[in-house]
Amino acid sequence: LSGIASTAGDITKTLINISSVTLSVLYKVILIRVQLKRLAAVMEVALVLAEHFSYKDHLLSLTISVLQSLA
Repeated sequence: LSGIASTAGDITKTLINISSVTLSVLYKVILIRVQLKRLAAVMEVALVLAEHFSYKDHLLSLTISVLQSLA
């Protein structure tokens, strides 16, 4: 019986470790997505300014669309 109890304890510890790792990975993914959205917003403002001063940069607009699809 004590063997079963210790195995159950080990399984529980393993599950807790797995869930904490999963949570930290999810947190990092969310952080990266938030940063990408911020970057995309900044680049969108830059593009609007660039259009205002009449330099249409296709590379910039392409970069923004790529970032928005990631975010």
